[in-house]
Amino acid sequence: DIDADLDILRFSARLLEHLNFGPVRNLKWLNLPGFIEEMAVMLKIQLDLRTEGDHLVQFNKNFKGNETIVFPKLVEGYKPTRHVLMETFCEGVPIMDFIRNNKADRSLL
Repeated sequence: DIDADLDILRFSARLLEHLNFGPVRNLKWLNLPGFIEEMAVMLKIQLDLRTEGDHLVQFNKNFKGNETIVFPKLVEGYKPTRHVLMETFCEGVPIMDFIRNNKADRSLL
């Protein structure tokens, strides 16, 4: 459960802020509790698969007609829910591999 994991991170951050020795002595400038709260908001958005489904629809619109860049499509008849997303499978290459393998051809990047 993500909330339990976030609670552990929150507790750890508070604990680290109160330790006053060794390498953790000067961690207050990092604002670990603030960072964890920002991360929590972003994680919860990403864990809602309806948002992921909306993003897939938008990516497919943005790259319509481009044969080099493809994204999975939502499976018709299966509307995304918070916990379930039905999408097609796409064979592909991870983006960082594509960039490394094609860095000489700027037209592809």
